[in-house]
Amino acid sequence: AASLFFCVLRLVLRRPNRHASGAPRIRLVFCAKGGPKASSVAKALGMLLLLRELFFACVLSVVASAQLVDVRVRLAPSGPVQTFTIEVRPDWSPVGAARLVELVESEFYDGVAFFRVIRNFMCQFGINATSQASWRRRPLPDETSSSSSASNARGAVTFAHAGKNTRSTQLFVNFKDNKFLDAQNFPAVGRVVHGMDVVDAIHVTGEGAPSGPGPSQGKINREGEAYLRREFPDLSRVVTARIRPVVAERASSANMAETDDLQPAFTSKDKKITPPILAALTDQQRQNLVAAIVVVVVVLGLCVGFLCHR
Repeated sequence: AASLFFCVLRLVLRRPNRHASGAPRIRLVFCAKGGPKASSVAKALGMLLLLRELFFACVLSVVASAQLVDVRVRLAPSGPVQTFTIEVRPDWSPVGAARLVELVESEFYDGVAFFRVIRNFMCQFGINATSQASWRRRPLPDETSSSSSASNARGAVTFAHAGKNTRSTQLFVNFKDNKFLDAQNFPAVGRVVHGMDVVDAIHVTGEGAPSGPGPSQGKINREGEAYLRREFPDLSRVVTARIRPVVAERASSANMAETDDLQPAFTSKDKKITPPILAALTDQQRQNLVAAIVVVVVVLGLCVGFLCHR
């Protein structure tokens, strides 16, 4: 609501009032008369409002990117539950990352099987026969990431698709570097930052039918769990997938050596105190936030100087 108000206010300030003669003039409520001074103040205020919107969008984007998804899996029907953790990266693929978070929050992946697992390539999951149809009616538009980090490297998590603008719910995790997929419009939406050994142990199915011995996606959609449990009882499955704040992961895990961005929070012996909001950000995200603040301060100073000069 606040953003909408400021957008409208900005448009009003930018819209010139016209006299009967047709000459444009901008008038502010606190100015007795229109003229150069009122016009300059209006333009400066409009710039500040626009800057405010961009700054908060930047901050929200930075904070929103600090999300982890804990995926609890059962590798075998009678085996123990184990966990791997995905770091969601909206800076790589904002549309896809938002869909991943939405799916996790709706508990879509709970109970789904890893139905296409090809050794030395990738493991694929994300067909929920109960609610699949409603999500397939909401395909995602394609997007291309300019970040080299969004490549399909080992551990990268990416949406599967069947062609242009067909991404919906299916994800795959790369067992190895599959950078040839980058040119086929498969931007990663995240990466496994903990528990890649669990991913490596997922039950191998081979290529899906009819090309291979694995499950048929068509039959999964038509017959659901009955088909999988009848013909493929040994599949690995997701038990639950839940979002967890990064700061909680840092405080509770000492085994994050697999990632180069997520670092432990400062301990008391470091004699430093990290605010929770900063502890939840990676080093790159902190740098982006500092850069945004510097830009705001510089532009604000220029605007104030301009007004004083006028």
